[in-house]
Amino acid sequence: MSHFVIGNIFCMEKPHHLKLDELFESILRIGIDDGRIFVGKFLAVDKDVNVILCECYEFVPISEEDRDKDKPDTHILSRQLNSALIPGKQIVSIHEGRSST
Repeated sequence: MSHFVIGNIFCMEKPHHLKLDELFESILRIGIDDGRIFVGKFLAVDKDVNVILCECYEFVPISEEDRDKDKPDTHILSRQLNSALIPGKQIVSIHEGRSST
C-alpha cells in the first residue's frame, strides 16, 4: 500500500483532494514510483490526485553505471520545467515546503 506525507501528516491511502486544496500555491516535493522527484508550486489537483505543479524542477537519480566517469560524484540529474502534470497513480510521497507567498 502506498503512503503519502503531507507536511507532518502521514496517510496510508491517497489524500483526499480537498486536503491538497489547502496547500494551493505552496511548494511541494512529490516523489513518484520510478524514483524521480518533482519540486514546484502547487496549482491544481483532481479527483484522481493528478497534480499540476508550475515553476517546477525534475530530479532524476542516476544509476552508478550511467554516471559520467569524469564526474563520479554526480548522483542526480535535474532540469527545469515550466509546468508538470504528475499522475496520481504514480505518486508515492508528497511533502510540503515553504509557502511561495
